[in-house]
Amino acid sequence: MGASMKFSVVEMGQRFNFKGAVYVKSGPLVANHETTGETKFFRRADNVQPVGAETVVEKQPTTTLSVDDVMQYFEQFYSECIEALDENLSSDLADEKNALFGALESAKGRFLKKCSESG
Repeated sequence: MGASMKFSVVEMGQRFNFKGAVYVKSGPLVANHETTGETKFFRRADNVQPVGAETVVEKQPTTTLSVDDVMQYFEQFYSECIEALDENLSSDLADEKNALFGALESAKGRFLKKCSESG
């Protein structure tokens, strides 16, 4: 068998051999059997052998959003949620509705606080 390497250095999408079976890395600690698709968990230190001349799946370019954009999108999402709940919850459930809106407002406050702490 060829040179071995630790599972942790296998690139996402790379094929490798482990105990006679070929897998494709699909996550930091998981890979899928090449034929059956069955998911298997691996330890970072597991020794595996790369298969052939590998072509790793190209990483898609990432888009980075500004904090202002994220906050704008969150506010829009939050407003639409509140509006949908307000329109769809029966007026017979006023107490429950107020409790739900209070819980959502508290969650929003915690989210915004976390964002300001990390920014």
